[in-house]
Amino acid sequence: MWEMPRVRQLTGRMELKRHCREMAMSRVNFYKKILALTDKTPSEFIHFIRLKRAAELLDKSQMYVNEIAFLVGFNETKYFRKYFKEEFGVTPNEYKRTITQLTADASFKVYKKKK
Repeated sequence: MWEMPRVRQLTGRMELKRHCREMAMSRVNFYKKILALTDKTPSEFIHFIRLKRAAELLDKSQMYVNEIAFLVGFNETKYFRKYFKEEFGVTPNEYKRTITQLTADASFKVYKKKK
């Protein structure tokens, strides 16, 4: 069974022909299959996977937004911010601030309970 490549393998241009060949599918059938499974075009699906990984990194790392954007395959931070906001409804910085605040609030509640 075919497995979706890891995010780091998607950092360059996705080698669509190679993946189609590995799956013994034409580009048209590959497109239709991805669309049927995800309701997204292959390009949209790749963006989704990259953005999902970026959200995880924003949550769990201390890296800057531009570092994360580059790490998940966006060469331009401007486009990364645009697609991130379209997907999650907030900018990456707002997302990181919200996650940080939620974590701090949760930690405070745990600390408060221990007293």
